[in-house]
Amino acid sequence: MPSWSRQLALAEAVPPVAEREFIGVLEAQGTGRVALASLVLDGDPHPDVRESAECVLVRAAEDAETLEELLAALR
Repeated sequence: MPSWSRQLALAEAVPPVAEREFIGVLEAQGTGRVALASLVLDGDPHPDVRESAECVLVRAAEDAETLEELLAALR
């Protein structure tokens, strides 16, 4: 979850700054998802939990690529 100051910055931003700020929030969330899934996979999780964490990593990589494309389009 973004900090209160980041939420305010997003709420007050106008394009294209708003889009960049939103993408930054999503990137930070993706980083958190990767960290949590990696932490789970470092242990010995239940097979269903392992499968879910692996799916999170795949999806996070796909999302990161999409966000990079969106940022490039804003330049």
